Amino acid sequence: MKHLASLTLMLVTAAAYSPSTATAVESAGVLGLTVQTPLVPPDPEQVKDPDDPFWQSVGSQRLTLHRSPALRAGSSRDQNKRPDAFVQFVQLPQDKVAVRLAWTDSTDNRPLQGKALRDRGEWHTYKARGHPPDEFADAACLMVPQARGHHESYPSLIMGDKDNPVDLYFWKAGKTFEHLTATGRGTSSRDQQQVAGASRRHKDSWAVVMIVPELTTGTPISFALWNGQQKQRDGLKYFSLWYEVQQ
Repeated sequence: MKHLASLTLMLVTAAAYSPSTATAVESAGVLGLTVQTPLVPPDPEQVKDPDDPFWQSVGSQRLTLHRSPALRAGSSRDQNKRPDAFVQFVQLPQDKVAVRLAWTDSTDNRPLQGKALRDRGEWHTYKARGHPPDEFADAACLMVPQARGHHESYPSLIMGDKDNPVDLYFWKAGKTFEHLTATGRGTSSRDQQQVAGASRRHKDSWAVVMIVPELTTGTPISFALWNGQQKQRDGLKYFSLWYEVQQ
């Protein structure tokens, strides 16, 4: 794509990371990613579609993913395999960024819709709520500190902390996009903020686009994926360390 300005997304390596908190070390190893900024911004409705041809002109980079340890008896193992995950970024008007996240997943796991239950011979009276307790949906999340910009220390990767609250941009297969806030494990709550986005299922993969506000220079961002077929949910997931948006 011609005539592009750029931002760079930097990954702070494990040398600068601990499970509960991490220090933003200037000399830490980093991995760069170009976030493309067209001089003529694209239509947000256009780039919201993960399959729009526009994305073919946008550079992408593989994410390095880790897996949380098994937290429950009987949790499925992944045989040390990780999804192939790639991320793309495009600057939009009004300080918003379109983030396209694509990853391999050979199974399509979505919550089942409520089904009519028989009541004295009738099928229309009641509906099942939710889905069987041993079935889980594929999902993805972007986590960004509420205080955008450079951080002397990073929030906890476990849903932020009281001194560093985070915004969570969450997608679950078969559901709408959600915005949540958190200040640590077990503190997430939904709010009324709308998240623009769309998802597409391909033969052996997912692609999701979310519109995220104010990804300014130095802002940390991390990614998480859940594979429903492997019974991943809550803290059992694949996740990245913190990246940084840099010019």
